[in-house]
Amino acid sequence: CGPPVRVDATPFPDPSGLQATTYAIASWQIICNITKPKPQAARCCVSFSAFYNDSAIPCNTCACGCKDIDTDTCNANARPLLLPPDTLLVPFDNRTLKAKVWAKQKHMAVPKKLPCPDNCGISLNWHLNSDYGNGWSARITVFNWGNNAVEDWFGAVDLGKAG
Repeated sequence: CGPPVRVDATPFPDPSGLQATTYAIASWQIICNITKPKPQAARCCVSFSAFYNDSAIPCNTCACGCKDIDTDTCNANARPLLLPPDTLLVPFDNRTLKAKVWAKQKHMAVPKKLPCPDNCGISLNWHLNSDYGNGWSARITVFNWGNNAVEDWFGAVDLGKAG
């Protein structure tokens, strides 16, 4: 905001309810410009797995951006490869061999140019543990792959169509 500038005294109705106008002792005008903050790239992503499916859906390719990635060696627009659930426990750089072996076992196509990593320092895995007649249970696991502070965070789950 800019500095205050003194202006003519501001009139306002008399608080007693009489048809009178009272003037402020002094009035100032302050001009503020509202700016929108620049959107920030995501810093975390979510992968999904479930007891009834032997493949896990990893975080999206470049979920947290691909600005520092050499896209000559990977495809920034490719969908991520399905993985065996235990592969989510290792950093992305160590997943390539497991992903290729899994794809071969499951008869899934592997592109010549593999998808780029998600580039997220933090990832969450949503795992559906079990399905019961009157409800089900899930687990959320947080993976911190770097020196990222994970403080003052919360999780919210909307299960609007689950019932």
